[in-house]
Amino acid sequence: MREGMKKMMMHRAGVTVGVVAAAILAGGAPARAQNVSHGSVDAGVLYSFQGGATPPTTDPSFPQPGIGGSAFGLTASGTVALATAVDVGAELSVPARFDAIQTSGGTSPFAQIDNQHRDSILSALVRIHPRSWQSSRVRVDAVGGFSFVWEDTLQQTEYGAPGATAPSSPHGPQVDISRTTKGVMGGVDVEFPLSAHLSVVPEARFYWIAREDPSDGTPSALLGLSPFVFRAAATLRVSF
Repeated sequence: MREGMKKMMMHRAGVTVGVVAAAILAGGAPARAQNVSHGSVDAGVLYSFQGGATPPTTDPSFPQPGIGGSAFGLTASGTVALATAVDVGAELSVPARFDAIQTSGGTSPFAQIDNQHRDSILSALVRIHPRSWQSSRVRVDAVGGFSFVWEDTLQQTEYGAPGATAPSSPHGPQVDISRTTKGVMGGVDVEFPLSAHLSVVPEARFYWIAREDPSDGTPSALLGLSPFVFRAAATLRVSF
């Protein structure tokens, strides 16, 4: 009888364990499915900084220095899941214009050049997020891609006599100097989930942009733009 009762108790224990395991698996599967993201949309504010390139000559008739500055702006992106750890999409980054002054002179009439510049950048975005980088509190993504860049500068010039150190005439007409070019982007996202579908995401982006060579002498080349641009952003991410 004792042997029969022992077998019955073992059978009931096995059934209980099986039921509990099935319940855990049944409850865990939807939870995992809910955590799988099929894509996301980000939007937020950015801060952009870029230095000026070193002029190719010290000739005072060449505009000095290369222009650089910083400005706030807006950024937005959207991605779809390509694989478990890879998303693809596009990102738009548009800062306000920064103001930079150049001067030229020497034996030529003195010129003070007021430049209001910005680089608007549209990037083909690849976001990589290996599982080993993720936790329930922080998720880290590596990002990169090819970029299309629209350089746009509003320029006005004041003139003075040769050898002067300040302009003596009012601003001339405003000139729009613009060109499109290409570049590459790399960076990182650090995602802090607020809920299953909403996160706060600090972002960092480093860009290399193909600028015109200063020796070309074109209006864009004379700006002395650096090929390197850094942008930091704070965004809200909605996952779906």
